[in-house]
Amino acid sequence: MTQERPELNYYIKDYCKRMSKGKMRTYDQQENLPWQLEWVWHVHRLHSLAYLNDCNKQLSDELVDKKCPKLIIDCDKQDKLKK
Repeated sequence: MTQERPELNYYIKDYCKRMSKGKMRTYDQQENLPWQLEWVWHVHRLHSLAYLNDCNKQLSDELVDKKCPKLIIDCDKQDKLKK
């Protein structure tokens, strides 16, 4: 998905549609996104000023942040693995 093709254009349009309708704001909405949409979103966020401007223009000044599950590390287990 690095060259312009119908498949890429489809996912870009799908991403834009979901973003404009607020269907990517919550963890539950983000949890089951296809990897292609994740990729398009990742690339969009790499251009942080463009991403901020797009969110401001299309989403009433609300930045959509990626919701990541918390990583819980068991320190005791980590110590045992080091030994």
